[in-house]
Amino acid sequence: MALRGRWRSYSALFIALRGINGRAGGYYHDLGGRIYPRLIRPEDGLKVQLPFACLPLVETTPQYETTDSGLVACTWRLSVFAFVNETQRGLDSDISEQCLKLHDDIQRCVLLDPKLGGTAQDTRWVNGGGELAAVLPGEQYGELEVPLEIVNFYAVADLGPAAIAA
Repeated sequence: MALRGRWRSYSALFIALRGINGRAGGYYHDLGGRIYPRLIRPEDGLKVQLPFACLPLVETTPQYETTDSGLVACTWRLSVFAFVNETQRGLDSDISEQCLKLHDDIQRCVLLDPKLGGTAQDTRWVNGGGELAAVLPGEQYGELEVPLEIVNFYAVADLGPAAIAA
């Protein structure tokens, strides 16, 4: 059973997403480590190279329970937002294909380690959520949202700076 607080699972997911490194890792795209903890968009003027992903902590209300053994069970949601460039424009645009391939890359990344390095009990897909938008009017990129649900079990000893060293 994974015994860690939510911070460790978020950090493990962030690091795992940095591993989307193109063909060398069995992925379509190479994010080149471009994973950001806040939501940014290509038009924000930050000159971020595409493709990239964001993991902002914008979540729905977490669900907490106390188990019979005294552990806290927490189920919480967050979304990976990703942006990909259109490499073929016009009527032969490949943006839908690129969006779906990046979605596959994110799914592959999570499926390779749904326990997030032992920091989570499980990571699951959220049904009915998320969005995939191919080329937006006036833009040459696509964007997608991949909503996830993470399940953690933890106790007091798993929280705070002393737990980091453990």
